[in-house]
Amino acid sequence: MVSIMTKIKKMINNSNRSIKMIMFEASYYKKFKNSPSNQLIDALIKAQKRGVDVEVILDIRQKSDRSTKRNLETGKMLTNAGVEVIFDTEQITTHSKLLIIDEKIIVIGSTNWTYNALTANHESSIVFDSRETATELMGFFEKIKKTGKKYSNF
Repeated sequence: MVSIMTKIKKMINNSNRSIKMIMFEASYYKKFKNSPSNQLIDALIKAQKRGVDVEVILDIRQKSDRSTKRNLETGKMLTNAGVEVIFDTEQITTHSKLLIIDEKIIVIGSTNWTYNALTANHESSIVFDSRETATELMGFFEKIKKTGKKYSNF
């Protein structure tokens, strides 16, 4: 069986217009360059560099929180590569794990972009193609984006 990470990476690599992502935690591991989450984050950067409009919303809480530290590092890396990164408001936890590719392909589930979530945990995600549902979820994305802060303003 092909892993969800492999499927998502392929979809990101095949994108040609836009990628909108909301993620509770996205971790880039400097010591483990080929980790599954690194591969997905690198795929986002490559998509941005080939002209795909990539926007990412990440959760943020207290600065001492582990997931916040990881999201800040990932946010910096993505921002430096030209990806627009938004952090949600600290008053509301954004626990979503959502990817919308080319306004029609949706990945939604429980899987954070972390090593354990992608390799060891019991996680579930679904991938489906629906322009109508993608439009509704893009409205959800925009709602969170409006209340958040860009990484550059953080």
